[in-house]
Amino acid sequence: MVARRLFAVVVAIALIPLAGVAGAGEVAAAGTVHGGIYPSAFWLYDDPGTPTPLDGELSLLKTATGTNVTFGGTFHSVNENSAAHNPASWSNTRTILDQVWLTEATPFANLTIPATAASIASGAWDAKITEWAGHVKGYLDLGGSRSVIIAPLQEMNGDWTPYGCDATNFKTAYIKIVNIFRGLGMDETQVRWAFAPNGWTSLGCGAMANYYPGHNYVDVIGASAYNFGAGCFANANSWDSPATILATALDEMRAIAPRKPFLVAQTGAPRSGCGANGGNGGQDQWVRDMFTYAAADPNVVGILYFNIDKSGAGEVDWRVWTGSATQGWTDGMTQSSTAYQWPLTSWFQPGQLTIDAAFGYLRVTTNPAVESQIVVNGVPYDTWGLTWVKVPPGNYTVSFRDLEGFTTPTQQAVTVTAGTTAAVTGTFTQRGLLRVSTNPAVPATISLDGVPRNDWGMWTDLAPGDYQVCFGDVADYTAPACETATVTAGNTTQVTGDYVADLGAAGPVGHGMLRVATSPAVPSQILVDGVPYDSWGLNWVKVAPGNYTVSFVDVAGYTTPAPQAVTVTEGATTAVTGTFAQQGQLRIVTSPAVPATVYVDDVPRNDWGMWTDLAPGNYQVCFGQVTGYAAPACEAVTVAAGATTQVTGIYSP
Repeated sequence: MVARRLFAVVVAIALIPLAGVAGAGEVAAAGTVHGGIYPSAFWLYDDPGTPTPLDGELSLLKTATGTNVTFGGTFHSVNENSAAHNPASWSNTRTILDQVWLTEATPFANLTIPATAASIASGAWDAKITEWAGHVKGYLDLGGSRSVIIAPLQEMNGDWTPYGCDATNFKTAYIKIVNIFRGLGMDETQVRWAFAPNGWTSLGCGAMANYYPGHNYVDVIGASAYNFGAGCFANANSWDSPATILATALDEMRAIAPRKPFLVAQTGAPRSGCGANGGNGGQDQWVRDMFTYAAADPNVVGILYFNIDKSGAGEVDWRVWTGSATQGWTDGMTQSSTAYQWPLTSWFQPGQLTIDAAFGYLRVTTNPAVESQIVVNGVPYDTWGLTWVKVPPGNYTVSFRDLEGFTTPTQQAVTVTAGTTAAVTGTFTQRGLLRVSTNPAVPATISLDGVPRNDWGMWTDLAPGDYQVCFGDVADYTAPACETATVTAGNTTQVTGDYVADLGAAGPVGHGMLRVATSPAVPSQILVDGVPYDSWGLNWVKVAPGNYTVSFVDVAGYTTPAPQAVTVTEGATTAVTGTFAQQGQLRIVTSPAVPATVYVDDVPRNDWGMWTDLAPGNYQVCFGQVTGYAAPACEAVTVAAGATTQVTGIYSP
C-alpha cells in the first residue's frame, strides 16, 4: 500500500486572481484511493418532483457494499437546459449535480460541446458555455460546501469526439471554459478542473501530452481506460489487466505533471463474455485488480467505474450493479486501501492541488564534470548534474546535451523506486581538434575517410583516432596526396594540403554545392546524414547530387534547430540556415540552503536549487516541503533571452 497526501499549493497567476489566498496548506487524504461510479441513469426528467434512478442507485450501492462512493460521475452537454430552466430555482444541470451531492458524493462532471475544437476556441460557443456555467453556479449557490470536478471536452485525443484530434484548438477551448467559470466567481474552492484524455490516442492525433492545457488550468489528471476484452470490439484481442491499459497513460502524464493527482476517470470491463473466464477471474477479479493497482500507484487517487449497459449501442454490458452489487465491486470498495471522503474539503482549498507521494531519488553526474544540461524524459532539469532530486517512482530516460569538444553519452533508461536512489553517470569522452587547410587557399573539397567535410578547409572536433585526409581536385592545380592524420584527446592536429600550380589541370565535375550557415553564427558542429562535417557552417562544400539530412549539435544557451531535409542537384547550390534561438538562464536557490525539490511548471528539476538555460517565456516555480520548515509560495517568473532570472525560495523554520 502506497500512502499519499494531497497538498493545496498557492500559485501566483497574473491573469487569474485567487481571492482570499492566505497560504499553502498540507491536506491529508482519508486513504489511498477513492471509489466512484457512473450510475446507469444520469439524465433526469424535467419534472423536479419525480424521483430519479440516479439518486436511488448511489444510495442502494452504499447499502449493498456498506460504504459510499466518493465520486458520482455525470455527463453533460451545454445544450441540456431549456430556456425555461432557471438555474436560481431548478435546472437539469443543477438537479443532476445536486442528486449526486445529496447522496453524499462529489460530482465528477464531463462536459461535451457538439462542435469542433476550432469552433469552440473561436468563441462561437461562449454564450452556451456561460449559460451552462450559470446552471453549475446555481448548484454551488445552494451552499453546504457543495463542490464539483469538471472535465471539459473529455477524450479529446480520440477521433470519435466532435472536438477531437486538434490539440492546439483544444487547449484554447479548454482554457476558455475555465476562464468563463472563473470570471463568474467560481474558483478552486468550489470547482476543480480535470484534464481527461482517453488512455490511448487515435492514429494520427498526436501524443496525449500535446493536449495538456497547462498546470494553471488543470487540477486533476483523469484518463479513460477500458478493458475491451477479446472478440467483442474491433482490434480488441485480449483480456487486458489494469496495468496494461493504464501504465502507458500514467507514465506519459507523470512526465509532464508528476505532482498532479490522477483519477481513472472512466473505466470498466465486460460483465461477461469477451474473453472473461475462470483463468483470468472475469470482471470480478478485474475490478479487484483495478482497485489494487490504483492503490499501489503513487499518483492515482480515485476510480470512476462506468456502470452502464451499452450492449444495445454496439458495445457491451459494463455494469457491476444491476440491482445488486457484484462481488468484485464489493471487494474493491471494501479493501483497506479504498477510502471514502465527503465533502472533499481537502481538495477545495485555495491554490493548486499537488500530491505528496512516496518518492525515490535520481542522482545524475557527468564524468568528467562538464557543463551539460541534463534532460529527463525530454524535459531539461539542470546543468552539470542532479543532486539527488526527489521524483515519483517510475521509468525515466536520462539524456545529455551536446558539449563542444566531447562525445555525448547515449541516453540511459533508469527505473526509480520509492525510498531508493537511482544513479546515472554520463561519461563524456574528450575529443581532439582536426584542422585542415590548403596552401595556397583554394576551393578544394576536404574529405575524411571518403566523406566530403567542407571546401577550402575544415576545423572541428572529432573522436580520437586515425583519419584519412584527402584533397579534392581544383582547376589549374595538382592536388596533394592523401595523408593519415591522428587525432588525440585534448589536442589539435593540423594538416596542410600543398597545391601545386598546374595550368590546365581539370577541376571537379558532377557535383552540387551545399551551403550551411548558423544564425547567429555559433560554434555548432554541422552533421550531414549523421556524419560530422565542420563547425560554424559549411562553405559551399561540393557533394554528390542526392537527398541529405542536415542537423546541428547543441550549443549551450541556445535552442537547437530541428534537422532539415535537403536535396542537392548537380550544378546548383542548396542553402540551409540553422536558426539558433537564444535562451535565458533561470537560477533558483533556497534560503537557507535546504534539500527542497525545486519545481518548474510542476516538474521536479533538482533539489537544493537549480541553474540552467531555458527558452524565453513564463514559468511557475514551486518549492517542495522540507521537514521543520514552512515552504514558500509558488512564484510566476519570466525568463528573457540572454538574461538571468533569479528566484530565492525563503524557508521559514
